[in-house]
Order: sequence, then C-alpha cells, then structure tokens
Amino acid sequence: MMQPNPINQLFQSIRLSRTDSSKLTVRTGQILPARVIKFLPENRALMQMSGKQIVGQIDTELHVNQRYLMQVMETSPAIKMKVLSQKPANEPAERINVLMQTLGLKLTKADQALLHELMKQQIPLSKESLGQLFALGKNDALSTRSTILSEMLLRNMPLTEQVYQSLSKRLNQPISINQAIQQLESQMMANKQQTLNQIQLASSLQLFQSERSSNQILHTFMFQALKEVGRGSQTTFQLFKKAGVIPSQTSYAEWSAHIRSWATSQSIRFQPSGNQLLNGQTQPFPFSMTGEKISASIQQLASQQLGNSSKSLQTVVDILQSIRNNGAITKEQVRVVNNLLQGTFLANLKKQLPMQQNTLDQLTNSIQQQSTDVAGFLRTTNGTQLLNSLTHLLDLQADGEQSRALLFFRGMTQLSSVNATTVMAKLSSFMELTQVESGKGKSSDFPSILSQLQQVQSQTSSTSFQAAAQQIQQTLQAMHLSMEANRDFIQFSAQLPKEMLGLNEDLWMDFEGKKQADGTIHPEQCRIMFYLDLPHLSNIIIDMQVINRMVDVTIYHQDPKSIRSIVHHYEQDLRNGLEGIDYQFTGLHLKKLQRKSKELPADVFSPSPLKQGEGIDFKA
Repeated sequence: MMQPNPINQLFQSIRLSRTDSSKLTVRTGQILPARVIKFLPENRALMQMSGKQIVGQIDTELHVNQRYLMQVMETSPAIKMKVLSQKPANEPAERINVLMQTLGLKLTKADQALLHELMKQQIPLSKESLGQLFALGKNDALSTRSTILSEMLLRNMPLTEQVYQSLSKRLNQPISINQAIQQLESQMMANKQQTLNQIQLASSLQLFQSERSSNQILHTFMFQALKEVGRGSQTTFQLFKKAGVIPSQTSYAEWSAHIRSWATSQSIRFQPSGNQLLNGQTQPFPFSMTGEKISASIQQLASQQLGNSSKSLQTVVDILQSIRNNGAITKEQVRVVNNLLQGTFLANLKKQLPMQQNTLDQLTNSIQQQSTDVAGFLRTTNGTQLLNSLTHLLDLQADGEQSRALLFFRGMTQLSSVNATTVMAKLSSFMELTQVESGKGKSSDFPSILSQLQQVQSQTSSTSFQAAAQQIQQTLQAMHLSMEANRDFIQFSAQLPKEMLGLNEDLWMDFEGKKQADGTIHPEQCRIMFYLDLPHLSNIIIDMQVINRMVDVTIYHQDPKSIRSIVHHYEQDLRNGLEGIDYQFTGLHLKKLQRKSKELPADVFSPSPLKQGEGIDFKA
C-alpha cells in the first residue's frame, strides 16, 4: 500500500483548472456568488463570477461593487440570473445564511464548515447538489471532504457514496494495482473450485504487469483459443488469420479440429495465475505457434490499423473499383475522392503503402485534374497494384469484436518502454478493457476486467476474496467515474500501473478537450497532463495545453533549476517535432512544486548549457 502523497493533492489542484481559463462554464440551476461591476440596458449587468466577467440578465435592483448570491435560470440564448437575496453577501458566512434561509436548509456546524470551504473556493452549487453532498464522506476530515466534493461538483459527477469513496481511494490512499492483483490471484489459487471466469480474469490481469514472457503470451492465446472453440466463436481465429499467425487458407472447421485434437492429447491444467496460467508440459501447438510469432504478428497488424479512417478507405476502394469496372468517373465521385485523398488520411496511406507513394500521387493528380482516363489508369499494372494494395489494407482492418481482441493482444505483447507510442498504445488497451460494457456493446469473448471482477465476486462469499477484488475495482472505478463527456467537451483520467512502464510509481495521466463527432478528443483543442515519479528526476508533472494548434508546456518539479539544462536539451526536439506535424510551439515553462501553497509561482525558464553525462527518463 502506497502512503498518501502530497503530490497527489497538488496534481489534483492542477487537474481541476480548465484548458481555457478565460472561459466560465455555467449550468442551469447553479448557485454562484457574483459581483456587479456595472449595469447595462435591457435589465442586463456586467458581473464577475469565479474571477471571470460575464453579461447576464437580472430580475432585481442591486448595488454596484457588491457581491450577491445568484442562481442561473437560463444559459441560452443569453445567461439569465435570479438573485436569491437583495441583501449583499460579500463573505462566505453571509452566503451560507442566504442559502439556509432561501432554500430552507437545516445545517449542522460540520455541514456549515464544509459549505464554507466550498463557497470559499467558489465551487458552483445547486439546490439538488446541496440536498445530496452533506451525506457523503461524513467520517473524513474537512479538508479531504472539500477536496473530493470539489472535484465531484466541478466535473458534474453523480453525488453518490460509491463515487466519493472511489475518488477518495485515488486521492488519499492510492494502491499499487500490481500488489492488489497478487493478493487476488493468491485468493483464487487457494480456491479448491477454480472457475473458467477466474482463469480468464487472471489472464486479463496480465495487462497490468511488465513484459510478458513468450510462454505467457502463448499460454494466454491457447486459453483464449480453447475457450472460443468451445463456444463456437471465431473472433480470435479471424484476427490471427489477418495477422498471418494462422495460414490464410485454413477454415474455421480445420482450426477447431486442430485445437480440439491438441487439447485431448495434453495433460495440462489452466489455473488463475498470471505468472503461470498453464500448469503441465505441452506438446507443440498447431501451426508451429510460438509466443514470439504472436508478438511480432500482432504488433505488425496493430501498426496497420487506420482507426476511424478505415471508413474513408472503404469509401475510396468502393469508388475506385466502380470507376475501374464502369470505365468512367462521375462528378460526385471526383468530389468525394478529392475530399478524402488529402491531408492526414493521404499521409497515413502513404505511410502504410511506401511502395505505392508515387502511384498514389499519380492517382490524386489525375482525379484533381478531373481526367477522363482515371479508369484507364486504374486498369494499368500500376493502377491495379495500387487498388489491390488498398483492398488488402482494408482487409487488415479490425472492427467490432476483432478490434477489441486486437486491443487485448496488443497490450499483452507490448514491450516495456516509456516512449510516447508505447504509452498511448497501452493507455488505449487499458482504458478500453477496464470499463464496464453495457447493453449491445458488451463483449462475450473479451469482457472488460471490471465485468470479470463482478462475475468472479458473484461466485464466492469469501470475505478476504471480496476485499482483494474490491481494491482493484475501486481503483478502476475511480478512473472511469472521473470521465466527463458533455455535449462539446470530454475529459478523463488514467492511472497506469508502474509495472507496465518500468517506473517508480504509477503513471497518472489526465486528458481534456473539445469533443469531436466520433467522441474522441480534438487534437487541436486539448490539454494533457502527466504525473511521473522517475528514477533520476523524482516527482514531475508535465502540463501540455493545445489551443488552435498552438502548444504550451509547463513542467512542475521540486527543484526546477536542477532540471533546467535537461529540459532545455529536449526543447528544440519538441519544437521541431511539433512543427513537423504543423503545430506551433509557443513556450516551455518551469514551475516549482509547492506542497503547502495553492499558488505555483513561475520559475522563469532561461536556456543554459547542457551538462555532459545527464540523461532523461521520459521524453515528452
């Protein structure tokens, strides 16, 4: 069990500040203190709320330069405010009295103290939230309650005890997920009646460990293959055919027969232990399958995925095949292909098909010039090869259950590294496979770890087993309960186990930004934060904000001067890398971590000579 760390509280305070600090977001029903700056025509007033100025309609005569408690009645088309009391409320104690009188609240001294802290921080409140928050965390210290409830209110989380306790676990009692997994596996191994669900859970929990051995990877695949053959499922079979692990001419009937024949000839037993999932000596697996072959093939297939762009590729292939078959191209086809074959999508195609780059350029030029002989070009040797390559790339795309299977095996075969590509790949697998699915989106072959935990917990009444499972459950729930997806904004936090990345402590990451149509964070309007405990740099927080493709980076450290030369060494690499993808680097700042103060005074960054022999553990 890790001890509570002041850095966690500091990271929390930085996390709660929004990407656009100049913008105040209000919701209908919120209660906020507002200072009247001046009156405007049509019953409007310029007011200051939470340090930001807004123009809103008011329904009462007020005094300038006085602070009043107001409730947001409407936010569109204009902000409309209701004054809760004509009596000024400049101090938190005065605002509490207004709330108690207006809303008929009966508060204990402890409740009033909590409300005082929240109002001192100018946390937006509502009548509904005030009716729920006082019942949460009653046994905790005031500072703990106010910190946790502040995050819940600011992020509009459900005001329930489960959410409160999950956030409390993350903030004040962070645990090592790996230690909790070891405790749970110990409980499962001690169980005389080990179940299929327990074995699958142990297999899935390997995602949290450091590098898996070749045998661990092979045994995990063997277990998954046997389980799916028993159910008549083809998810892993089809995925591994795409990856080239299983010969392309092999039918599912042949595959199933091979697996069943192999299994009946073995004297083995699967067990709920990630370190040794399979107990016993095995004969060679069908098709000369090895852990090394699985790892290489899965990583190769993962690198060939286009993500959301696969739909664009499908459209392009369909149109090109139609042009080739019909011998003509329409104006609409020209418009669609021109819109698709450009920018990032075209760059990705060239990256995936390096031998076809010139042919792709010939095709795009021909279409842009609205040449009448595009069909003829597609019938040439070069055109045919290009279309075949695009079709093959399309066939390699994994979707649905196969996409989830690829996430699992990619995470299982990923090498331990702290470079950006590896971290993001592991984060993707980690986030997708740890949340509870619901309804039609529920996976039968690769259920989430939280779903598996719930299944396993329902099969035993052991108190020690339940306690071990709940530790993991609370840690994962704390992450996913912090996810926020408003209409045009998305935010989530992640805690990656240190064993996955070879760090001193778990890696904390926080993402927030504008939400795109496909539900992902907009890469031009976002904020990414990291909390790391590195072997040579100790505790460090990296805060990267992106606004309209302009990137500003702030690094927090206990002794900024000691890392200035190291940071400066990588500043030009960061600048060049961002400019290479058409982003503008606007600044790099070093700030001192303050454990006691909420203020984070800047330590002005100035270049200094690089000291020889120094290294860096994480490259941002």
